[in-house]
Amino acid sequence: MIKSERINFLKKYMVKNKKNIVIGLLSMILFSLITSPLSWIIGRTVDMLSSTNRSYVQLLQFILVILSIHVISILLSYIYQICFSKAQQRINKELKVDLLEIVFNAPMSILEKFDKGYLVSRIDESQQISSLLNPVNLSSVIGIFNIFFSFIIMFTVNSKLALMSMLIVPICFVISVKSTNKIQSGATEIQEASGKVSGNIFEDFNRIENIKILNIQNTRISNIMNKMDKLLKKTIRQTRYLISYLQLFSLTNSFITVLILGVSGVFIIRNEMTIGGYTTFSLYLSQILPAIQGLSNISITLKPTIVIIDRVLELFSLPNENIGMKKIETIDTICFSNVSFKYSGQSQLFLNRLNLSIQSGDKVLIRGKNGAGKSTILKLILGIYNVTGGEIKINGMLSTELDKINLRSKIGMVSQNIELYKGTILDNILYGCETSSEENVFTIIEKCNLKNYFENFPEKLNTELSDLGNGVSGGQAQVIAFLRALIGEKELLIFDEATSNIDLRTRQLIFDVLEKNYFSKTVLIVSHSDEKLSFVNKIVQL
Repeated sequence: MIKSERINFLKKYMVKNKKNIVIGLLSMILFSLITSPLSWIIGRTVDMLSSTNRSYVQLLQFILVILSIHVISILLSYIYQICFSKAQQRINKELKVDLLEIVFNAPMSILEKFDKGYLVSRIDESQQISSLLNPVNLSSVIGIFNIFFSFIIMFTVNSKLALMSMLIVPICFVISVKSTNKIQSGATEIQEASGKVSGNIFEDFNRIENIKILNIQNTRISNIMNKMDKLLKKTIRQTRYLISYLQLFSLTNSFITVLILGVSGVFIIRNEMTIGGYTTFSLYLSQILPAIQGLSNISITLKPTIVIIDRVLELFSLPNENIGMKKIETIDTICFSNVSFKYSGQSQLFLNRLNLSIQSGDKVLIRGKNGAGKSTILKLILGIYNVTGGEIKINGMLSTELDKINLRSKIGMVSQNIELYKGTILDNILYGCETSSEENVFTIIEKCNLKNYFENFPEKLNTELSDLGNGVSGGQAQVIAFLRALIGEKELLIFDEATSNIDLRTRQLIFDVLEKNYFSKTVLIVSHSDEKLSFVNKIVQL
């Protein structure tokens, strides 16, 4: 991935949150500047207390200065942590919304190339990008200044000791860098394996009904368990290596601390160094070592973040099926001319040179056996897929030139599998119909003579439905979906096997509304049965 693409990508979200980022950075820099002299002041305090000129006034002055620095630093720390937290959360939200819009607006022919679990994992992990603004990571970068300032003070205290420290410190850096590279390699491997496991679980949840029907839940659990066992081994190995690294670094720090203590002791005995000087020196050294560790650890955050950015940019490169497309006000004509279609990766043609003409107000029945291509016709009209051969024109315009969101807003769909959501029946009828109101629903129900139908529900239209519409029958769900299709003042109503598995009473209710032509809509009914519908004026046999 080109570096400039990553920079431009990050810049887009950083600019949107520049206020919090700028305030956070300034607060962090001020924090570093104000706290830098603290160790030197403490050393001076120790020297004052060790001297013969010690006094309560000086002690009080030192204490007040130290206390003031702590109070100001706590305030600045609070400010930059709040600012960076706000920026992180907002970037997370903005990025996820953008990714959802990209996925929802991408053509199905492109989306079919991705597993659903893969897409979900990519969207979920996108939140790690904002970790670049984590105060811990940013303070590691600011740590360069702290290291520089600390060495300056250390040289003023004892140049020989400072020079010795400068020779030892790079050893810590090399150990840290090599260890973090190894840790990073393992972390990337674990991240990939974890993403695949999450994707498999997501896919299985999506098809849990089929898994139960086929009675293969134990097989699926066993399959996921095997993958999780492999992931567990990798994670344990990674944890063992991480603990070993931390212990090695701790041992190195301890060795350096003891070495500095011993050498400082010699200097103090020779009167070449004061106790306060040693205190100052050791305090700054204790800041340098963690800062070096933090700098070397940046790659642990940076490298996987770069990988995630590249994956997210892959999704950002998906085409948008709506940009620059034409919009329509009504659906007056739909014309199929020698239309052929096959799904990606398949050789079988589901439609072969189909010709079909639909005028506004037509009531069309599309019949055929399972697999004949009935539902495929509907997907082509909806713009879910593009034709393999021939052309489809709506109002004389090629369907490939139309804005798909605008087109689908004119079409009401009632399928065999109804999507219902947690909320009231009224909420579900109005779902997706932002321009409609409760009054519109009541008017439609009266017009369809369906008022008595909802009297059987405990709270009528205010009856609460659980998630996925559990608790209502297939027929009741169809009526809700039917009203949802009518409420939006759609130009075209589509019934995709919608009445094949519902009770006779509900089917008759729906067909009565269509037969009496309460709504002058164009209607497409897909069915594999040979039922005769008196209100149909065109029949397409596949």
